[in-house]
Amino acid sequence: MTGGWRHWSGYMARYRGHGPRVGGVVVAALVQSVLVAPFVWLVRELFDRVLPRGQVSELALYGAGLLAVQWSGGALAVWVRKQTLTITKEVITGLRLELLERIYDLPRAFHSGVEQGRLHASLVQETERLDVMSNALVAQLLPAAMGGLVLGLALAAIEWRLALAMACAAPFLVAVNRAMKPRLEERFRKFRQSFEGFSQGMLFVLGHVDLSRMQSAVELEKEKQTRNLEKLKEASTRLAWLDTGYGQAQTAIATTASVLVLLGGGWLVARGQMTLGALLSFYVTAGLLHQHLRTVLTAVPQVLAAGESMKALAALLDETSREPYQGSERGPVPESYRLESVTFGYQPERALLKDVNMRLERGRTVALLGPNGCGKSTLAYLLAGFYRPLEGRLLAGELPYDQAEIAWLRSSMAVVWQDPQLFHGTIRENITYGRPEAHQMEIEAAARRATAHEFIASLPLGYDTVVGEQGVLLSGGQRQKIAITRALLRNPRLLILDEPTNHLDGRAIEQLMKELEERKADRATVIISHDPDVARHADESWVLDDGRLTRWERLAQ
Repeated sequence: MTGGWRHWSGYMARYRGHGPRVGGVVVAALVQSVLVAPFVWLVRELFDRVLPRGQVSELALYGAGLLAVQWSGGALAVWVRKQTLTITKEVITGLRLELLERIYDLPRAFHSGVEQGRLHASLVQETERLDVMSNALVAQLLPAAMGGLVLGLALAAIEWRLALAMACAAPFLVAVNRAMKPRLEERFRKFRQSFEGFSQGMLFVLGHVDLSRMQSAVELEKEKQTRNLEKLKEASTRLAWLDTGYGQAQTAIATTASVLVLLGGGWLVARGQMTLGALLSFYVTAGLLHQHLRTVLTAVPQVLAAGESMKALAALLDETSREPYQGSERGPVPESYRLESVTFGYQPERALLKDVNMRLERGRTVALLGPNGCGKSTLAYLLAGFYRPLEGRLLAGELPYDQAEIAWLRSSMAVVWQDPQLFHGTIRENITYGRPEAHQMEIEAAARRATAHEFIASLPLGYDTVVGEQGVLLSGGQRQKIAITRALLRNPRLLILDEPTNHLDGRAIEQLMKELEERKADRATVIISHDPDVARHADESWVLDDGRLTRWERLAQ
């Protein structure tokens, strides 16, 4: 319970910056509620004084008064709704931006270990649920609660005995709410889990269509996703039925109270203890109160669902892991990058790199050789600042990574990973990602150095050709060349090419290495490969084996 209140108080704190506008909404809602009093008074006067005396001339006047009160309340309701939408959308947008910042602040280790489908579903679904709840809370629940209070006082003023009879329904409503709350929370939790499973499954299907076909796993995948859909159907159906039962129980109690009021009021009128106008005004007021109570009680499931959403989002915002480097210093553009006595392992008890020392200097190309899985790509991740060593340190020039602002440091680097990372969009958009202001001449110059311009120019739409999700409409070599073009367009001081020859033929490799050789004075270059033949293009070559780095002595052979 304490944790739930903490989540609620943390969320409501986001509205503090909108205090004056929230106050205006509360005042407007209060005025809207108070307008019920003259409406009820006009109804009573109409039936007790105007109609019995046959004052037809005043009938239109009272009718106009009723409409004026109703229209005034409607105008206030529209204003409250508009202000509520503005405030809540700003709060939700701020929350989503904070979550976006948090996503980028979390380390690579977090993203590698989390199920992206579930995380995506959580972020989208939970914030949307909070958005819906926030609008209901301020635009509907708040005015309904305040209006209900005014209506309750009005009922007591009209006839306290009938008001007391109606109040007897309150304990039953409270009991229903207490009995249903834990079950509703559990159903919401199961629905959320099943929805996340469904979302994750659909992301897998969309991203692995070819794999499923080639592995003859289409039917198996259909069965798997059918199970996810069945779980979602069952969870949503059970939630809907419970919500329906909750609503019907409330309606039954309120209807019973209304019938008792009608009978009791009729008895009072028959005994001359209550006028017909008073009974009608009481009944109209009771009907309005019933509407307000339904609004309040209908919002309960939304509030419970929002509470679950707050817990899920708070878990992400409270995640203690951060990017491994949190420095803030910026030095001169690095002329070199160094690893000093670096030991690292994804699991501390299993070191993948052991006491590694390496210096990468501007104007020199270094080849890093070794078998697959020996830790070559891991060394690239360390240079990019995605992980920090268990022992030792890294430096950019004379500035330790621990002190450097990591975004500034990465701006001097470019990495082409072993599996080129392309997104659905045009070739131009993929190349200029991170540098959208680049001119066509710059783009083409980088593409020529990456040996990509020739094949791009041969396409019907050239640089405006759509590559498909993950570049699926291009060959492996073409994807590699576009990724290298994107890296070269940054004019980095440190260029890391992780297995750049995997998807290239011999001619393309020779041409690429020649282009890199001609411009190597601008940068330090690291070529990671399991192919010893790339060593002849480097100024120095190192072998990584069993976690240790040794100079390659076969360069002259």
